[in-house]
Amino acid sequence: MGLTKARVEEKTDGSGDYHQNVYHYNSIAKDNTNSIRNNDNDNEDFDDGVQPSRHSYQASPFRPRILFSPPPTFPDDHVLYSNYNYKICSIKGKGLGMIAARHIKRGECIVAEAPLMSTIFDENWQRLSNTLDGIVSRLSPKDQEIFLSMYDSGLYHPSRSSVGIMMTNALPLRRGTNVSGIFPHICKINHSCSPNTHHTWNDRVKKEMVHATRDIQRGEEISTSYLLSLLKSRYFRRAELLRKFNFECKCSACTRHDVSESDARRLEILLRKQYL
Repeated sequence: MGLTKARVEEKTDGSGDYHQNVYHYNSIAKDNTNSIRNNDNDNEDFDDGVQPSRHSYQASPFRPRILFSPPPTFPDDHVLYSNYNYKICSIKGKGLGMIAARHIKRGECIVAEAPLMSTIFDENWQRLSNTLDGIVSRLSPKDQEIFLSMYDSGLYHPSRSSVGIMMTNALPLRRGTNVSGIFPHICKINHSCSPNTHHTWNDRVKKEMVHATRDIQRGEEISTSYLLSLLKSRYFRRAELLRKFNFECKCSACTRHDVSESDARRLEILLRKQYL
């Protein structure tokens, strides 16, 4: 997840509309919940039960027009950005992440961030690739660096691509919509099956809001959930994360010694919710 400069090799012209520092463009899969991060952490329940292949690409074949250099690596605890609430730094075994810079109380707003760019999803992958590559080639060097600092799961193309970065990191702009955005800082927050924050889109101020769901100590990692449901067993949570984001979760909930007891408690909560 390190910062990197783009190595742009655009072969043909792209297209995209620019308005007030937010880039709008069409493309991507019909079921965007299958590809992008969850929003509104209300944790709807699903269960496909399929253990995915780590190298099975989810997109139809497409040819990127921009080749991205691999991101550089950083030493542990290397700080790239900091403010009163948090710092973005390199975390051992995770790449970049967000760390609390002070004691944060439950209910506090940690981040309120407007999107760098937003998307409307459709089914045409080549059009998505062409449009995104055209947009990235016209970004300012600073905005290119922000976009290219995002993680690419490698599930959409063998090389780092704008499609891979967008599909791995985009957050929906309110529940049930097919419009999603990239957020420079919020997209750096790593996943946990026991997250300490809740994030949601605020349509009034046009920003993504991250609030603490419990007290967070100074120096503690700020985490969120990438999943629609946290009430499934570890097996199904890990399978979903592997299928969508190409990593095996090693959060505290997935590595605890009493994971079977934790799974049983989650199942009990799920059953209670279904019968309410």
